[in-house]
Amino acid sequence: MQQSDTNNNRVYSLDFIRVIACMGICWLHYRLFLCPQGVFFGNRLINEEELGWEFKFFVEVFFGLSGYLSFSQIEKIRQGRSFSQYYKIKLIRILPMLTIGTILYEIMVAVMVENSRFIRDDFSAPSLWGIISSSIGIQEGWGFINSRINMESWYLDVLLLCFAFFYFIVWISMKLNVKVNILFGIMIIIGCTASSYSFSIPFLNSQDGRGYEAFFTGLLLATHVSRKGVRIKDAILSGFILFVYGMYHVFWPELLFFGRYHLMALLVTPALIVFMETSIMKKIFLWKYWETLGKITFSTYILHVVLIFAIFNLETRLRLSIDYAHEVMLIAFIILAFTIGAVAYFAIEKPVTKFLLKAT
Repeated sequence: MQQSDTNNNRVYSLDFIRVIACMGICWLHYRLFLCPQGVFFGNRLINEEELGWEFKFFVEVFFGLSGYLSFSQIEKIRQGRSFSQYYKIKLIRILPMLTIGTILYEIMVAVMVENSRFIRDDFSAPSLWGIISSSIGIQEGWGFINSRINMESWYLDVLLLCFAFFYFIVWISMKLNVKVNILFGIMIIIGCTASSYSFSIPFLNSQDGRGYEAFFTGLLLATHVSRKGVRIKDAILSGFILFVYGMYHVFWPELLFFGRYHLMALLVTPALIVFMETSIMKKIFLWKYWETLGKITFSTYILHVVLIFAIFNLETRLRLSIDYAHEVMLIAFIILAFTIGAVAYFAIEKPVTKFLLKAT
């Protein structure tokens, strides 16, 4: 959900990908927390299996996009940009909203625990170390408790690791005179291995693996596009991949169960990025407000689970009985989540980021 350090030549069609992916994740958590059986569209119950799409794999899209957009930083690093100069921008753009989201999340958790209302078996009371570790982007599994926050914000924890590894890989490639793409490829292999075998150690657990795999695949894709651009055969191939993958999801979803993370990271996300980078798609998505919608997806992602818990607490306090399994409620929730994300972006994220960047 993070954009590159510059907005020059921004591609609105990539913002469209962000918006759709964020909506998918909102759907996932809405269903997970509020209506586990699915959502009725008319008289038809739609769940993950019926829809033929597991929205949790949209996180791979965000990782891939972040890697793809990080390509522009390679030359700046080679020209002498220090790690502190590079990384402080990432921290400033991620940690303030992550900290705010963590605190709000814990407030909602505290209210739910007080009301003795639990959504899942692993629900637990807030902890100081859980708040601190999650606020500064440290994952669950590092000896810290209160993993519930990390379960929703793990993407950002891993993204910070990806940014750090990216910088040092570029730096190492310069010092050893090794092609940087080789090192990117090694990181992809490491990521595939970690996610496939469910490692559970700091810097190399299954979630880290998913991030490395998709992020560095996005970087490899960017090197190809930067050299040759998006050619007609690239557009045709990417469209074909997306069409075939979509048909499998509709008619034979069970055949895609094994290796879905890898398919999304290595095949589908690159194809989606290439397809949206074609001249036709760029012309279709010329509406400048896609940029605004793309920017607010970060705050929307951070706060949408907080919103779910707030709704749940409000229902409990007012002793209401809400039918969440209805398309009107789902659509209303997504609109409300993006509205709150927009308010948070313009009132908090944007001014705080601007202030901190100037102050440092």
